[in-house]
Amino acid sequence: MSTSTTHYQRMLKLHLAPEHYPMLFDYLLSHGRVVRHAADVQFLQQDSPIDYIGLLLSGSAEAYTLDEQGQQVLVAERGPGGWYGLMEFLDGHTLPLSSRTLSEVLELRIPHRALRAAEAPKAEVFELVARQLAVNLRLAHRVFAMHKNPDIDERLHACLRELADASGNVTTTHDKLAAYLDISRFKVQRMLKKLEQQGMVECHYRRIRLLQ
Repeated sequence: MSTSTTHYQRMLKLHLAPEHYPMLFDYLLSHGRVVRHAADVQFLQQDSPIDYIGLLLSGSAEAYTLDEQGQQVLVAERGPGGWYGLMEFLDGHTLPLSSRTLSEVLELRIPHRALRAAEAPKAEVFELVARQLAVNLRLAHRVFAMHKNPDIDERLHACLRELADASGNVTTTHDKLAAYLDISRFKVQRMLKKLEQQGMVECHYRRIRLLQ
């Protein structure tokens, strides 16, 4: 890793504990590179190959897939600490999802070939991959359960909890919530008004605060 190594070292430490992955932590610093993306750009493409494992160091991005009609179906929003390219490291298949930045993003990339090299700390690499795949699988289960729920009000509330930050704030739009839930934006507006009347949320411009 080139410039500002100490700064990136501090950022990496937030998402990869050096006491648990001592060799991998140093290996990522020496073999990885940091890439900066502007807001609102696509940086992962569904059905395209990927030859690196990536980690969001800062910023946020949304993952989405395309249905049979070519329409975008939002799946999840990820912030700092989100890993990707893990399954592809194991099986070499193409990406199942696309991803677009919601803000300026810094990502750490390390090539798959570097993780397979003789000097790579294989045990720590595969432990990290296994743990993060478990995190992603649990996220997939939550998303599936949310979409399976026939109660639209409960689905919206579950979606808001999934998107909320540590303070209970959700930065989003009615259009994006409609895309997550596959309903109209007008229905989202009516449901949010209902939740607000029930004292469950507080709505502001492009921001929703969870109260319950």
